Amino acid sequence: MGWISLKMAEQQILDISLPRRRAFERDDFYVSASNATALAMIEAEDRWPNRQLLLTGPEGAGKTHLAQVWMERTGAERVLAANLREDDVAALASIGAIVIEDFDQNLAVPNEVALFHLMNMARAEGATLLLTARKGPSNVSLTIRDLASRLASLAHVQIEAPDNALMQDMIIKQFRDRHLIVAKPVVAYLARRIERSAKAARNIVDQLDRISRSEAHGITIPLIREHVKF
Repeated sequence: MGWISLKMAEQQILDISLPRRRAFERDDFYVSASNATALAMIEAEDRWPNRQLLLTGPEGAGKTHLAQVWMERTGAERVLAANLREDDVAALASIGAIVIEDFDQNLAVPNEVALFHLMNMARAEGATLLLTARKGPSNVSLTIRDLASRLASLAHVQIEAPDNALMQDMIIKQFRDRHLIVAKPVVAYLARRIERSAKAARNIVDQLDRISRSEAHGITIPLIREHVKF
């Protein structure tokens, strides 16, 4: 990965006319030991038993990014599990590829019923189904036992907490999404000090972006030491 060496006062590009970019393409997904198995499974849907896969991982681990990669591959439609309705099931199954996100978040009984019927119909019609969640089925309280059983039987791949190399890549991505460039030692400094999650990477870059604009100063280690408590 190439780095641009800049003088301290030039270590950051600040252009408020540029919109923030959220990159969800395959090439924007940084691979490490913590997520390589999940990526390999996402790119091999022909290996999913019954054409269904459960992808889990902590908040901000990259589940939505991988789901987007798979949608680009397959033309899948995506629905938040809490918005799933039984009236939608037949239309979704007919599409042939579906992503249901966050089945462990805010699911009511009607959503559970719809999800159970969708899993059955997708299987019957040969549609491919990707489900995402922060937690596995054994850690989710579900009212419908048959749904809990069906989810527990799915092929399951988990994204692990990011290692140091992935943390640095995620921090770099957050800076790039904001059209910012910082020196490599700054990224390494941050990666050693923040929680190992994409959410933490996003939050620290948001904070530093605001500070640097307020101070009219590039993002440097001295600036971080002065303004950020870890």
